[in-house]
Amino acid sequence: MGSGWGGKKGKNRFVVAPDGSVAHLEQFAKQLFGSGRRDWRNPPTFEANYPVTGEFVVHVGEASRGILEIYLDENRVLREQSLDVPRKEIQKDFAIDVPAGRHEIRLDNAGGDWITLEYLLVTNYRDTRRYSDLDVWGLRSKDLELLWVRNRLNEWSFKAAGCGRVAAGPARVDLDGLGDGPCRVEWWDTCRGRIVKAEERRCQGGRLQLELPWSTPTSPARSKSLRS
Repeated sequence: MGSGWGGKKGKNRFVVAPDGSVAHLEQFAKQLFGSGRRDWRNPPTFEANYPVTGEFVVHVGEASRGILEIYLDENRVLREQSLDVPRKEIQKDFAIDVPAGRHEIRLDNAGGDWITLEYLLVTNYRDTRRYSDLDVWGLRSKDLELLWVRNRLNEWSFKAAGCGRVAAGPARVDLDGLGDGPCRVEWWDTCRGRIVKAEERRCQGGRLQLELPWSTPTSPARSKSLRS
């Protein structure tokens, strides 16, 4: 997220889109600079519209005489003085609760030196009915349909950000253009190479609805990483 060391980035306002994406992240400074580096200071503000109550999470990698402050609509809701130490590796999350609705979230360093940000997270933000966490690819022959359903949150970068295992559901895949009649549906664990569920179904009108069998998360999910 961000790049380089030092200097003042040209942008300090960023909009979190409904799908969780953020434009111009290359202009987001990886460091929050304090009063001892005034020429480089440029505290960023994020404009976000939360559909429901969620979190805004800041993961600090390193710090040197820093004091992290987070403002919600110009009200300071977090002041973290534990970062006011000689240069030290931190690797810790600092989070605030954000109510549903439109808000501005500003990050600042009230200390004298710098704070390095590894990543930011917004939770409960994306509407997965419009912006699915699943990708589906398929191959079709006369008698066989192969589908691969990929959960994009089941990746190392999200796991490193503390997302844990995130279930791929509840979700449904609708298939068209099939031959009518009975069929067998097999669900495979592609990591272990084995069938985890099989069912006998019937195609009608060339259509078949598949309900994904995995529907319960094994740990709380954080929904989107702001990472370049």
